[in-house]
Amino acid sequence: MKEMTLKASIIAYVGTLVLILTAGSVVQYFFGIIGVAVTELMILGWSLAVLKASGVSFRTVFPFELPKLRQMFGALAIYFGAYMSAAAVSIATTAVFPSSAEIEAAMISVITERGEITAFIAAAVLPSFCEELLHRGILLSGVRNYVRERMTAKGRYNPVGERHIIVFILGAAFGLFHLDPIRFLPTAILGAGLSYIALRTGSLFMPVCLHFLNNAVSVVSAFMAQTARVQEDAAAVIAGIEYPFYVYFGAGAMYAGLALPALWVGSRLFAGSGERANRGRMLAVMTAALILVSGGGFAAAYGIYGAAHAAGLTGL
Repeated sequence: MKEMTLKASIIAYVGTLVLILTAGSVVQYFFGIIGVAVTELMILGWSLAVLKASGVSFRTVFPFELPKLRQMFGALAIYFGAYMSAAAVSIATTAVFPSSAEIEAAMISVITERGEITAFIAAAVLPSFCEELLHRGILLSGVRNYVRERMTAKGRYNPVGERHIIVFILGAAFGLFHLDPIRFLPTAILGAGLSYIALRTGSLFMPVCLHFLNNAVSVVSAFMAQTARVQEDAAAVIAGIEYPFYVYFGAGAMYAGLALPALWVGSRLFAGSGERANRGRMLAVMTAALILVSGGGFAAAYGIYGAAHAAGLTGL
């Protein structure tokens, strides 16, 4: 059975970026969310064309077996940890780059322009399949085969080391794929988490489902943000509050504190049944999580109260 090569996977990835920057940007500019759906179908078509040209079967790069129950819970824990880590970075980014809020508002406008069904198909259903075929399918297969071949040739093959290299490369590729410097780290973290799950389960079932869940939450959030109604005077006052930078970093620390135990639990669920947990490591993780959540929570609460007090809102 023919295996995916690194060269073919790079051609698939780079070709996709070219499509997004050329034809994809044009259709999205003129057709909005419909253009997003068309772009996803372009990604699918190009990925299938590369598969056809390379002679690799679809099932080789897109295994879709149902994982064991323990692995499914492990995948959920890893995803939650990655999601919280990405949220921590996003919040800290808002403090450094306030314009990121404007970008988010523009994305909400695009997502909600054609209604819920269109948004779910274009922003949740299609990406979860088309992008996973490219990233956790073609690209992961090519990178894994190359890394394994090189490590074996040098007599240094180590499955853990192999996994770390692949997760790092796939995470960076997923971050770059979204073509947004401000969103690079959050999307790279999510991409790394999904890649780890794909490697540990040996299937794309959970990455596809979790990618859909992640994007579906974003779609729901976008419509909630659009339809939310608040008093205009209160909204104007609250919007004018300037929060100190440590509010954002405190909130980010809280999310990071929640991520640590989730990632540890996920890694334990993927570990072999005969592999005992390192109690020292577990204690270190839980201690760090407690410090981050409590310290970050205090900093955020103190900053929010101080800013509200300065704006004369503490009597509300």
